[in-house]
Amino acid sequence: MSPSTHFQTTTHVLCLANYTSHHLVPLNQKPPIPLSPSSLRLRTVILSPTTNNLSYARLGHLMGWYSTYPLPSTAPAPYNESSTYGRVAAWGYAEILESTVEGIEKEMTVYGHLPSSTEWENVTVERARDARGESVIKDQLVVTGAHKQHLWKIYNRYRVCGPLSQVGGQDDQRAALGWVALMMGPFTVGHNLCHQVFPWQNEYEVKRERIHPTGNGK
Repeated sequence: MSPSTHFQTTTHVLCLANYTSHHLVPLNQKPPIPLSPSSLRLRTVILSPTTNNLSYARLGHLMGWYSTYPLPSTAPAPYNESSTYGRVAAWGYAEILESTVEGIEKEMTVYGHLPSSTEWENVTVERARDARGESVIKDQLVVTGAHKQHLWKIYNRYRVCGPLSQVGGQDDQRAALGWVALMMGPFTVGHNLCHQVFPWQNEYEVKRERIHPTGNGK
């Protein structure tokens, strides 16, 4: 997935009636639009789909996955029919094509839950804050788009990283990023479950740190 903007964009879709039926669909050119304040224009560059994505597909109608990342308006028929096809997201890296967020520059990257597409997506964000102290978390962003607020909090958080040429410029570095894309999500979920949802610490820390699996709580 080259950083160049002059290439054929594609998206992955699946048949809602048969999850074994997958398609990589070439997309029509999406016209550029002005980027809103406090927003990023992202394009997925490294993605780590796993068997867990079948869970996203199966529960998509319950957890709102298909409305969070709807079929692109640039998808040709019949793959633009939302009653027949849908798409799910996966953990990975996206390149920042454009930014209106202070301190976040073009060509930097973010790690998070991303659409299975090479077409750019605009997201509105704000700086993440520590829930207990309200201090800003320097390298984390929270997605503020209204159509994504039904998701569990972990799915609306991005970790800001350097440009892809720095963090994955060599073949071995790019391979390492693939492993990070694959393992960081499950590790983060497991860590939060262990320390905040089912904590083993003493009673004071349990009361202070316990949160719901959705991410609500302090």
